[in-house]
Amino acid sequence: MAEKKGFKECPFCNREVEEGLLRCPYCNRFYRLTAVNEKNNKSTEEKSSGTLKTRFRLKAVVLFLFFLLIISLLFYFFSEQEETPLPKKNLLPQKLKSMIQSPQAIKEIRDGEVKKEGDSTNENGKENPEKVIEPITEPQKQEKNSVSETKVTETSKTEAFTHYKNGINFKKEGKWGLAGEEFSKSISLDPANAWAHHGLGRVYLQKGMDNEALKEFGEVIRINPKIAIANYYRGKIYQNKNDMENAIREFKKTIGIDSNFLWAHYRLGEIYKKKGEKDLAKKEFEIYENLKKANDRRIEN
Repeated sequence: MAEKKGFKECPFCNREVEEGLLRCPYCNRFYRLTAVNEKNNKSTEEKSSGTLKTRFRLKAVVLFLFFLLIISLLFYFFSEQEETPLPKKNLLPQKLKSMIQSPQAIKEIRDGEVKKEGDSTNENGKENPEKVIEPITEPQKQEKNSVSETKVTETSKTEAFTHYKNGINFKKEGKWGLAGEEFSKSISLDPANAWAHHGLGRVYLQKGMDNEALKEFGEVIRINPKIAIANYYRGKIYQNKNDMENAIREFKKTIGIDSNFLWAHYRLGEIYKKKGEKDLAKKEFEIYENLKKANDRRIEN
C-alpha cells in the first residue's frame, strides 16, 4: 500500500503512522530502532573523535615540555663548562722546589721557569758551592716595580726577553762576553727588567769589574728591593774589597728579605769571626748549618 507524504507504514501491523513517531500507536511497538541505533552510534563516534583529539593534544604538550627540558639541561651543562676555569698546572717540579735556597726568588716568579743562576765555578775558577736561583719571567707577566717604568711596547718587551734568555744560555755555556752583550741589549729595550741588570752584574763580577757590578746590582735593588740575591752579591764584593762594614750591611739586608738565605749567614759568620766577635760568628754558623741540613733533607726526599 502506498505511503502518504509525512506517513510511514508500521512494519508490524502495516498501518500508516506519522513519520516522526518511534512507537506505533496501534500496536505499541517500536518500529524505528534502526534510526535510534544510528543516532547513538553517531553520538558515540563524535565522543570518540573528541577523546582522540584531546589525547593527541596532551601528547603534543608533554612532548614539547620534554624537549624544552632537554634543551634547558644542555644549556645549563655547557654554561657550567664555560664558567668553570681549568686547573692551573704546577710549572715548578717538587724536586726543584726543594733545591731552592732563596724562597724569595720564587715570589718573583709568576708563570715562568726557574733555572740555576751561575755555573759550577766561582770567580777564581774553583768549584763554587753557592748555588743561587734566577727566574726567567715573561716580560708581560713581571711584578710591578717600585719605580716608575719607562713606557715600553709589547714588541720591545718580547725582544728584550729574547735577548735576556740568550744571555742566560751564553752564561751557562761560559761565554761571558756574549752573555754581557745580550744582557745589555735586553736592558736597552726594557730598562725595567731587574733580572737583566742582575745578569749583567754577574758578567761584570766574573770579569773582575767590581765597581760596574756594584752599579748593576744597585740598579736591581732600585727597581725591585725584594730581590735578595742582589744585596748578597753586593755584600760579596764589599767583603772581597775588605770593606767589612758595608759587607755586613748588605748581608743583613739579604737576611732581612729572606731569613733562609744560608750563604748570607755563612759569610756574616766569616766576617764576625775575622773581627773576633766569636758569639755572633757562632750564631751565624749554627744558623747556616741548620739551614743546610734542612735543605739536604728536602733534596733527599
